[in-house]
Order: sequence, then C-alpha cells, then structure tokens
Amino acid sequence: MDEARARLAQEEEYLTLLRAHDNAAVYFVVVNQLRSIMEPVFAMGPAWTVMRSMSAHLSEEKAEEETALLFGKEKTAAIEKLRRQRVEETQKLLEVLDLGSGNSDFEADLRSALLKVVMNWDQKRERLTADGRRPRAKKDVAATVHPKSRTDGTEVLEVLKKSS
Repeated sequence: MDEARARLAQEEEYLTLLRAHDNAAVYFVVVNQLRSIMEPVFAMGPAWTVMRSMSAHLSEEKAEEETALLFGKEKTAAIEKLRRQRVEETQKLLEVLDLGSGNSDFEADLRSALLKVVMNWDQKRERLTADGRRPRAKKDVAATVHPKSRTDGTEVLEVLKKSS
C-alpha cells in the first residue's frame, strides 16, 4: 500500500509538471497570436505595460514595500490580503473594460486617464531611467516587450488568468 501511495504521489507530481508545461505552451501561443494581431496597430511594449498594470500580480518588492512595518504572521496576512484585493480589482478592471469596449465616451475617459499618468511620469523620467533604462527604437517597441519587464512575465500572466 505504501508503495502504491508513493507511486501515486510521484504520478501526481508528474501530472502537475505536465500541466505547467501545457499552460506555458498555451501562454506562448496566446501571446504570439495577440502580438501578431495587434502588431500592425499597437506597440507590443506599451500593450504589455498596460496588461501588467491590470494584472493582480504583486511583486515581492512591492509586497515588501507595502508591508514594511509588519513582521511575522501579521506581515504574511497583510500580503495575502493585498493579493486578494488585487485579484478583486483586476476582475473589476477586466469586467468594466470589456463592458466599455466600443463606447466612445468610455474610451475617451480611459485615454484621458492614461494620458494623465503618462504625462505625470514623463515629468519624473529620471525615476524611470534610474535603473539604466533608455528609450528603445520604435521597431523594438512595436515588436517586443521591454527587457526589464520580462523577468516575471509568467507570473503576471498566471495571475491575470486566475483573475478572469
């Protein structure tokens, strides 16, 4: 019986690994498909930035920053609460963005809000370039995501998938 349980556990672990590979393949296909569809009209780099901002993903750095004054179980609970809150916010973002798609007033307000954020951060450009970033060529912006935003892409997509 112990041998059967051990074998079952091993097979379940293998199944989990296979599912992870399947998910990675699906993400790859979806992102490439989105890129090929949007590329003529939209720049991949900025589109990825918007998608990242909408994702419920909470980086370890941001979690630490948000809970800097907390320790132990209190910190862990606070981080979990932040993650749950971000999932709820992402669900609302996705719902209303889909609902507003094609509504010219909604899209004008959204554009205005994005423009406000961009203009604000353009004034703080030194904060954007402090880690060595430099503006990229238009062809690179159109075809690829920014190299500094690739490191946690899988996590961003995974959390976005769970939120939808």
